[in-house]
Amino acid sequence: MRNRLIVTEDNVLSVLNKLGMVLRNGHFVYSAGDHGSEYVDKRELVFPMITHQIGQMMAERIARIGVPIDVVLAPAVGAIQLGFSVALNLCEYGGMDTVSLTAEKVEGKEKVFEVKTRPDLLKGRITVVVEDVLNTGGSAARTVEAASALGARVIAVAALVNRGGVTAQKLGVKHVISLVDVAMEKHLPEACPLCKAQVKINTDVGHGKEFVAAHPEAASWTNRAG
Repeated sequence: MRNRLIVTEDNVLSVLNKLGMVLRNGHFVYSAGDHGSEYVDKRELVFPMITHQIGQMMAERIARIGVPIDVVLAPAVGAIQLGFSVALNLCEYGGMDTVSLTAEKVEGKEKVFEVKTRPDLLKGRITVVVEDVLNTGGSAARTVEAASALGARVIAVAALVNRGGVTAQKLGVKHVISLVDVAMEKHLPEACPLCKAQVKINTDVGHGKEFVAAHPEAASWTNRAG
């Protein structure tokens, strides 16, 4: 069964492939609005044992920084399970008081995040932001900003996959930790070869549904990627 897969640092990408999390030869719209033929689908993180194993590895990498972590903060909604798993595993390295918090988008302000539950636990605390996939790093950066505004000392962003080459400097932290670094080609919509070839847009994952809604002509595209 899929949830009996054993995940190690040497086979993370292979496991993601077996789970069907790395989608290829399609036409996907990413969170920043750019397009590409590959997509990392994190929906398979609903399997607790796989998420637990990934959380263990991420916690071990974070522990190598050498500083006890007080708070793990994850942007909603995709990274919540992973953030909790990382926090639970960090308890083994930094004591039993590591907490797991969530940052949520502010309604009506898509690019602003806030911590609604127990924001008081962030002030003066050493914090790591945990993300599932770093595309542009936008959600992670806004989560770092929200935590810093509450007085947190955010020292790192940790992710399962860094597919955008996101750097610590871009996120305003000392460390970026990822289990998988994979470069995926991306294009602005106006320069997208898949759009020019009228390749059908995947509306099941990513932001394809929103793109088609804004560009009705794309609904009739039926070609396949080469």
